[in-house]
Amino acid sequence: MMEKLTPEPEALIPVYLEKWRKIALSTEPLDREKATEAVRGAYDMMGMIKWPEILFFDSPYAVFRAIEWIEIICYRLVYEELYTEVRGKLSEQRSEKVSHEIHGWLDWGLYE
Repeated sequence: MMEKLTPEPEALIPVYLEKWRKIALSTEPLDREKATEAVRGAYDMMGMIKWPEILFFDSPYAVFRAIEWIEIICYRLVYEELYTEVRGKLSEQRSEKVSHEIHGWLDWGLYE
């Protein structure tokens, strides 16, 4: 195992730093086909059977807006499901309590 870089690879560090800095700060449009192939290739190499759905956006702001919408939709779905479940349980409990009380009143009235 190498513990220290030789002078030649060490001299290339600034070159690679500049290369990847330019890539990271690039505002050029993404080649969506190449990106999709790269993601799918990575999944294939990891032995993953199913590829993820790959979404592309025109800007970071568009991603932010999409995430907001997803959060709102998920919140509403979860809220509605929980609300329905809680309302149903409360309804059941109220019905059981009222039924129990009515039976109690009837029993009390019949057996006195």
